Amino acid sequence: MNTTGKDAGTNVGATACSPEKRRRTIRVWCDGCYDMVHYGHSNQLRQAKAMGDYLIVGVHTDGEISQHKGPPVFTQDERYKMVRAIKWVDEIVEGAPYVTTLETLDKYTSDFCVHGGEFAEILEWVGRF
Repeated sequence: MNTTGKDAGTNVGATACSPEKRRRTIRVWCDGCYDMVHYGHSNQLRQAKAMGDYLIVGVHTDGEISQHKGPPVFTQDERYKMVRAIKWVDEIVEGAPYVTTLETLDKYTSDFCVHGGEFAEILEWVGRF
């Protein structure tokens, strides 16, 4: 996969998740703090969107971020607006739990979770990572 330059990652997920191979809408869950949104966040969400049809992005509250990482720079309302403005995002979940669980995926009828490795083990075990 090309990860640099003008066409960086434009073909991500095109083979395994191509629309021709699907019979229904594939819903993808991705969550995070998204404090001080930057190119890496946008690129992560672009790649997540390429893995399905509909991208749901959970954004953590100020309280969750403070508890796990320290105080955020931007307020949760500012972060909700920033993430909502990213063109690959179809829906945001305000106040998403810090730990992604199967219950969260089921609540938002998500088929897959795109996330960093810290929560991968359980989701991989059930085939949803």
